[in-house]
Amino acid sequence: MPPTMPPPFRHRPALPSPPNLWPPSPKQTDSGIRTLYDLSKGITLFGVFVPLVTFNGVWYKIVFGVTAGLGFFVAAWYLEGRHGSAL
Repeated sequence: MPPTMPPPFRHRPALPSPPNLWPPSPKQTDSGIRTLYDLSKGITLFGVFVPLVTFNGVWYKIVFGVTAGLGFFVAAWYLEGRHGSAL
């Protein structure tokens, strides 16, 4: 009978697989929607109201702030799933 050698490595049990990244869980979806709403509020505050209050607002900056804020708001509203409601 030939001598047997132990394997050069130890057998370890398999690690559990990490959770799937897609599709997101409902908690992750709600968190993302809240983040988009917060971005909408922040862009609107800093892009529109701050220039108006400090009296150095240029029209194109205000238009861009309104457009970006509304864009993030509509994106969050669409992802939230209330398409048929009146906001």
